[in-house]
Amino acid sequence: MQNALTNPANFDPQTFALEAIQNNPRLQPSTKHQYTKAIKNYLATGASLTNPEALSAYAGTVGTSTAAFLKAAVRTLAVEVAHEVKSGARVGMSGQEARDMQAMIYRADALQDAIKTKATKGSKAHTWLNQSQVADLLRACDRRKSGNPDAAIVAQRDRLAIGLLVAAGLRREEAVNLKFSDIQLQPVGDKMRTVLNVTGKGAKDRIIPISDQLANALSAWGAVVGGSGFVLRSLGRNKQAGESM
Repeated sequence: MQNALTNPANFDPQTFALEAIQNNPRLQPSTKHQYTKAIKNYLATGASLTNPEALSAYAGTVGTSTAAFLKAAVRTLAVEVAHEVKSGARVGMSGQEARDMQAMIYRADALQDAIKTKATKGSKAHTWLNQSQVADLLRACDRRKSGNPDAAIVAQRDRLAIGLLVAAGLRREEAVNLKFSDIQLQPVGDKMRTVLNVTGKGAKDRIIPISDQLANALSAWGAVVGGSGFVLRSLGRNKQAGESM
């Protein structure tokens, strides 16, 4: 990544911002995609990424979610710039160098405050599927209009995906990134239980106990696709399991 202090003449905020997003280990791939998309759409207007006034004006022309993604992306840029500038500080630097550093940090702070988003009022009620609706979803996996016997593997994959989302409570990103190596046995008293080791939002690890029914479904699916690599797989026209979803 470019250093914003040691090479200011060649500093490219666009490249710096995109690299800061891609190199951030705390961001999920889907989040990186949204941040990158928000920045590129803004840059397509011809405005500078380091212009607080232009950022503020643009944010007023787009939807709330788009503005929120852009704000978060710019915050990532600003935090990384401030970090790079501070890491370049050294004993014995000139007064002008120190002032230039402080100016860059102030500009980074200004970027973070440039985009205003409206806070939602009140609270939003979560909508949960009831048991009957979940059962309907699972039954729907078995109803294939084509009647193709090969579609049974698709139904098995889809039922497992729903089980991971509903019964284990995985987020979509967590479900598609789950690997067979993440399925482990853990002792509980004099018994063993199956758990999932999941790396979720914010790169945080968590252990999720699952039911015997879901564990058996995972075992049966592993026997079909080889029991290694990603659990959920794409299925082409020939119904052969791909690498992942």
